[in-house]
Amino acid sequence: MKDLGPLHYFLGIQVTKTPSGLFISQSKQPTVLRSSAEAEYRVMATTTTELTWISFLLRDIGIFQPRPATLFCDNVSALHMTVNPVFHARSKHIEIDYHFVKEKDDLGFITTKFVPSSQ
Repeated sequence: MKDLGPLHYFLGIQVTKTPSGLFISQSKQPTVLRSSAEAEYRVMATTTTELTWISFLLRDIGIFQPRPATLFCDNVSALHMTVNPVFHARSKHIEIDYHFVKEKDDLGFITTKFVPSSQ
């Protein structure tokens, strides 16, 4: 092994050695999601499960919905995944169980609509 000299930086951590000891300083590391579409799609999946639960609850007490619930989303990519959940480089890491949003949309249980963020 080769000695690379004194340690100054390691994984974004600044290390300074003085006679009184070691001083370690770290700046905040940014956290980045893989995509905002993935985050929005996961929220849509969670909301769909809650809509399903509420629908069954209302039906059990005798209240029937005449039309499907509308699920609004401000991310066009997430809406496209509900229409066509094909696996490609950007969506292959999304678990298959989240694709039941499309199933509920196909069954007519929910409808998905785009709403701009500015509204």
